[in-house]
Amino acid sequence: MPPARRSTPGRLTNTSGTTREFALDGASFKVTALDGTDVHKPTVLRGEKLVLGGGNRMDVEFTMPDGPVRVTDGSAPDAGIVYSPNGKGKLQADLNGPEFDPYSYGSPKKTELHPDSDFDRDYKLVFDEWLGFYDGSFGLKQTINGRVFPDTPMLMIKEGDLARTTFINRGNEDHPMHLHGHHMLVLSKNGKQASGSPMWQDTVLVRPGEEVQVAFKADNPGIWMDHCHNFWHSKLGMVMHLAYDNVTTPYEIGGPVGNKPE
Repeated sequence: MPPARRSTPGRLTNTSGTTREFALDGASFKVTALDGTDVHKPTVLRGEKLVLGGGNRMDVEFTMPDGPVRVTDGSAPDAGIVYSPNGKGKLQADLNGPEFDPYSYGSPKKTELHPDSDFDRDYKLVFDEWLGFYDGSFGLKQTINGRVFPDTPMLMIKEGDLARTTFINRGNEDHPMHLHGHHMLVLSKNGKQASGSPMWQDTVLVRPGEEVQVAFKADNPGIWMDHCHNFWHSKLGMVMHLAYDNVTTPYEIGGPVGNKPE
């Protein structure tokens, strides 16, 4: 009797600033984690296109079939990684499948935070883009509530607070928003509540025209960057900070010290 086949786990990581699309061909699979946090009761997928914003990670698991399995980054469709039982075989990439929807994937699970929580802080962050000079160069400034760093809003919070943040992208480019020091529970997109497994992410992709709402607990005191993980956008001003009450730093930003957010 042949030995039972084991599931093969792997992690897709988008180390670039731009959004990437991945395809896994030749086998059915499950998405078992997002940004390092487990998906509750993941279900079997086949042919779905996996989308990762800049800095996002996605754990994928499949059972090796008799034939080859291919993982392909859509930005280089002629390249890819091919797995097979004997180290041989070819498989064409298919990047035309439906887009994987993490908002409805997996099963719900009770969490401390939820859309009806009694939030202590409620932030609204609107992303726009404007032509102009920034840091000595002319370009398409990436603004938060109409301002660029260091004039972007400072989000103040107290340890133990529950916070809700609404991201609104009125620009023409994707913004993978990354909050240092915390994981955010994704609550909704475009007014529709997430219905699947709780989505805990440290980087939340907000595409043009989208409104994404997240929540987090203030359980890690400090002064933390909150910025777009597309570092070109950070360089054009899309950087802000989350600061806890009564937490200070001796460090300065900009000026002769030369500290820059990007």
